[in-house]
Amino acid sequence: MDKIKILHVIGALGIGGCEKQLLQLCKRLDTARFELSLIWYSYMPGFKDSAYAMEDAFKQAGVQTIHFDKFSMPLWKFIMQLRNAIKHIGPDIVHTWMYSANFWGRWVALSCDVPCMIASYRVEVKDGIENNPITRWSEKFLTKRTLRLANSRAVAKSLDKFYGIPESDIRIVYNAISNELCSAKNARSDIRQELGLSDQQKIVLMVASQKKQKNYPLFIRTAQHICHKRSDITFVGVGRGDRMEELNILIDQNKLKGKVLFVGQRNDVERWLAAADIFCLTSDFEGFANAILEAMMAGLPVVSTNFSGIEEIINNSSTGIVVPLNDDITMAAEIMRVIDNPALAQQLGTAAKSFITKHFTWDKLISTMESIYDGLAHKASYPKVL
Repeated sequence: MDKIKILHVIGALGIGGCEKQLLQLCKRLDTARFELSLIWYSYMPGFKDSAYAMEDAFKQAGVQTIHFDKFSMPLWKFIMQLRNAIKHIGPDIVHTWMYSANFWGRWVALSCDVPCMIASYRVEVKDGIENNPITRWSEKFLTKRTLRLANSRAVAKSLDKFYGIPESDIRIVYNAISNELCSAKNARSDIRQELGLSDQQKIVLMVASQKKQKNYPLFIRTAQHICHKRSDITFVGVGRGDRMEELNILIDQNKLKGKVLFVGQRNDVERWLAAADIFCLTSDFEGFANAILEAMMAGLPVVSTNFSGIEEIINNSSTGIVVPLNDDITMAAEIMRVIDNPALAQQLGTAAKSFITKHFTWDKLISTMESIYDGLAHKASYPKVL
């Protein structure tokens, strides 16, 4: 039996949650049944090296990769290059990821008579570039030509709200998390030494890029309530540094120099999770927060803002703590409650890890995706939900 040719199309490569999920999916799919290719066409300014490093990781996983820079050429030329690449690969299925690829990838795939298309939506649709008349018309036109996947019910609800796509027509495929953990004992000591902290210092960790939606100012305001009273607590942010100038000003204004540390983008997030005492996330909105899944898998107690969809991860008070959006006072109080109650911290971390291990495994995700690919390739039709 011939292999099913799957072409993944994604706008940018980096080390974000979406790219990590895609890479791990490609690593775990049955290579005896599936032949995998990847097209990508942009990278974040200042992060070119990490984009090419991620491309190398796909190549090492046996994925054929094609890259060209969309922004270095006229739009018509980009469309032609994308079209030529898709026709050269000749996929049975084109699977697009995120807003840009969901638009350009599907339209160009349609022009190449690709039999089946899947579009993955990873972030809630909001007013702005993702919600305009052209996009709404495009989504409506492509309805019967696309199987849509969302990584949370919150994302699916936003597709219904802004594009008029019924939730019943969208397949929910939750992210998966690996259970490969770093030695907490070594990580705690090594990370504190790297930061110039004592072994007794408590670390409140947040792993997130510095996009506006992550609301790092809330992270800093929360630290302000805690760190001026407790010298044994340090706040550490790990993630791409898009807004460092703005955040450094806030740190200086709140006299938090040395108390709030940003260490930039890291490839060893598992070490930072293993070294931390508590994890917090201050986001205003998310698609599905991989960072929380990773923290829970690491057995960390989690305090998160109540963004749409958090209830799909922290489904009751035994697996984590949820506080109102943009509420630094409540977030600070809950962080302190956990830090000052080791039994509660242990209870939350243990329950969180158990919940993630049960519901967000790679075995479950791979089984689901292989079934989806098989179903589309062999039926070449678009049932509402496979």
